[in-house]
Amino acid sequence: MPPPRPQPPPARAAPEEAQPADREGHDVRAGRPSFDALVREAAQGLEAPRRLVVAACGPAALVNAARRAVAAARKECRGVRLEFSGSESRW
Repeated sequence: MPPPRPQPPPARAAPEEAQPADREGHDVRAGRPSFDALVREAAQGLEAPRRLVVAACGPAALVNAARRAVAAARKECRGVRLEFSGSESRW
């Protein structure tokens, strides 16, 4: 009996169709993330003391998008202490 043929990788979903791929503690999604939605979701799910630190490392565009999302969430999520830590990677 010949060995089974390798299966091709699954097609990547469009960003607006991205769904969690793993239900066992990891939230893996395809496509460009919405940092605004991710930060708001994380801040709203907090229990007291309500503190959230967002850390980003990568290309300048990614770090800046994460920084802007934290700044926007500070205005919307009252009662949550939001902090940002980021650095740009230079390959």
